[in-house]
Amino acid sequence: MVGRSRSITLVLLGIVSWAASASGQLMVDDFTVVQSVSNPSTVTTVTDEIAAAGVLGGVRLIRLTNGAMAGTSSGMVSGGALTLATDTESDLEIWWDGVDDDGFTPSGLGGVDLTQGGMYDKFVLDVTANSRPTDAMRLFVWIDGANRCYAEFPMPVGTVEIPFSSLTNCSGTATAATSTTNAGLVQLRTVFRPGAWTFTLGFVESTPVELLDFSVD
Repeated sequence: MVGRSRSITLVLLGIVSWAASASGQLMVDDFTVVQSVSNPSTVTTVTDEIAAAGVLGGVRLIRLTNGAMAGTSSGMVSGGALTLATDTESDLEIWWDGVDDDGFTPSGLGGVDLTQGGMYDKFVLDVTANSRPTDAMRLFVWIDGANRCYAEFPMPVGTVEIPFSSLTNCSGTATAATSTTNAGLVQLRTVFRPGAWTFTLGFVESTPVELLDFSVD
């Protein structure tokens, strides 16, 4: 892969601040609190965590893990958007665990009910650009260090829905239902290192259950 550049760009305008918007969505992160981190070294991991109002659990962490190829990965929150990028072999992650310890605390949120009593049933991603639309991302919901579920999904341009029921890749005794009603950490991360890749997300949010209308005219 020498000479190949890889750029991954995520712009997320909102993943759940636990205040419903006028349209009923819940935001995990509105990205109004700025943050910047970079990793210029090979075979290293760099993390940066900040306390932030309007963020699920009040804490946001970005982790950048570079492989053996020379290059730089970076993460920046500015202007109400998150950008993650790399020109090398990297794993890019962002998570919300409610604990400001610069570490991975899978039970840190203490059992948040992402469904809010059954009101919400999916995450929604607004994908505005993606040069590798068939490549996969993963969204994890952890209960604790032994129990978690994730969904793996492509991100074509447009609205990508991730039903809570699709979190079927589980460990321990976790299920989609128990993980989303007892969340200890929410994590979004890249999966593979395929080469050049750029994508942009307009927002990530949790949306209400769509109710059937049985009314008769």
